[in-house]
Amino acid sequence: MAIAASRISQPLTTDLARVEDELALVGQEAGPVLHEAIRHHLSTGGKRIRPRIALLAGRMLLGQAPDDLVHFAVVTELVHAASLVHDDTIDEAGTRRGEPTVDSRFGSHISVLVGDYLFAQAAIITAGLGSLRLMSLLAATIQALVRGELRQMSAAYKIEASAANYESRISDKSASLFVLAAEGAAVLAGVPEEEVIALRRYGQQLGLAFQIADDVLDYTGSEDVLGKPAGSDLANGVVTLPAFHYLRTLPADAPERRIVEEGGEATRVVEAIRASHAPAYALGRARALARDAVTALDAFPLSPSREALASVGEETVRRLS
Repeated sequence: MAIAASRISQPLTTDLARVEDELALVGQEAGPVLHEAIRHHLSTGGKRIRPRIALLAGRMLLGQAPDDLVHFAVVTELVHAASLVHDDTIDEAGTRRGEPTVDSRFGSHISVLVGDYLFAQAAIITAGLGSLRLMSLLAATIQALVRGELRQMSAAYKIEASAANYESRISDKSASLFVLAAEGAAVLAGVPEEEVIALRRYGQQLGLAFQIADDVLDYTGSEDVLGKPAGSDLANGVVTLPAFHYLRTLPADAPERRIVEEGGEATRVVEAIRASHAPAYALGRARALARDAVTALDAFPLSPSREALASVGEETVRRLS
């Protein structure tokens, strides 16, 4: 029997409010221009899913959310926010979540500095938590983000190369942040290694599912939902699971393949992918990964926080149903 959501919703709401209070202070001492850019970026929305995972995992293990756990939840959001700023700068993206990016509003020089500042702030907070292992996990996460971006750049407009490195790429660029949140909470709680490993698996599988779900939404969602035009990934040469699954069904000389590999106008290909079985195929993969993430939670006693973590996994693919 599922545990009533109300038993965790209010504590989590309070925890997240504490996270927001700390995020509001970031950059105050950085000077007016950088502070304004940071405030603009951190206030453009988002579900704070990574802090949510860290807080729920910590509550599941500790039964409470001590200050160190809240500080660590802030770290997870700062690292995520920094990665988005750098991604937008590299992609020269004009909007995110329907709002101007830091790059488009303040320029690339400021946006690079904002990303660097947020990474540095995350490191400062983590150092204050007093765990060398947690500091190493943070460093490994930032390293993975860079590695994932390089994988994506090297495979741009290349169908077969994208297919070959897709899961490694999204593991680095997306799942690493979920691993940071889930595993990091376990490290901070000081639980036995088998529990750390279980939460690492939860974060890894959930992060993969989340990114594949986003990749499906890039074809099936509206611009209002996405905050950017549908098919933006393909237009920028990023060939994701729905795209390469569809393109692999075509002859080698198919015009759709040529359009992608030559960087042509992708609207026709996007519409073809949207109308094909490829989004459903990718959704099936995301569902399987989300189920695996939830199964990893079997290592822990049933509790409101565990149920809430399971719900995060279910919500990852429910938004596509």
